[in-house]
Amino acid sequence: MKSHLLHPKRDFADVRQLIEWAGDTHGEKIAFSYRVKAGDKDVQTISFAQLREDVRHLASRLRDMGCEGKHCAVMGSLSYDWVLVYYAVLVCGGVLVPLDRDWKGEDLAATAKDAEVELLFCDKDIAEKASAVEESARLLCPTLWLKGSEEDHSLRRLTAEGASIYRSSPQFYHDSSIAPHRMALLVYTSGTTGAGKGVMLSQTAVLSNICAALPYIDYSQKTVAVLPPHHTYGSTVMLIGHTVIGSEVYISSG
Repeated sequence: MKSHLLHPKRDFADVRQLIEWAGDTHGEKIAFSYRVKAGDKDVQTISFAQLREDVRHLASRLRDMGCEGKHCAVMGSLSYDWVLVYYAVLVCGGVLVPLDRDWKGEDLAATAKDAEVELLFCDKDIAEKASAVEESARLLCPTLWLKGSEEDHSLRRLTAEGASIYRSSPQFYHDSSIAPHRMALLVYTSGTTGAGKGVMLSQTAVLSNICAALPYIDYSQKTVAVLPPHHTYGSTVMLIGHTVIGSEVYISSG
């Protein structure tokens, strides 16, 4: 029987194995590129090796904060920081709850409460909505800010702190418990016919879905990300899928 595979099939036990493999396999190839501001001439680039390092560091800090098993919401537009949260939460054994930043504050607060959110990552420009979530959910710490903020409770600061943790004890990161068949993503539907419903996805479900499809799909070496990251297709294909194939994702800032 003639093979119709366009690419070799790959399988991964969990997201941490994927990140480690991608760093080794794709190395200095560009994983993500973006402009800090829409009008900037300079394009920032992140290699797969750098992505692996950043994930290692942030995940080490999140585990140190007690993130394992915790439900962690992220509210924001697609950015490299959003990407880091997605991977780091899954890698340290947390449950990611991606929320639509365009929902009303009261709807976000009600959903976060329903999802039993304990950590919140959020864009600074929707701080009022973050405050609504803080009032509703029982958070372990104040909101953690995305997109290059230098404040104490910011992703940049956490990643820098995690670098020290990883350097002193790499096994603290590599030994974090991941149960690939348990819920790792709690994704809420858009709620077009009522309140959004939470859909539970495991790391196995996401990885097996992507890895089963990629051998039959032709693709280029650069993609412009246009789908919202809180949509399952937008996150799994743009993040998981492109990390598997080693293709660059350009994150639009416009």
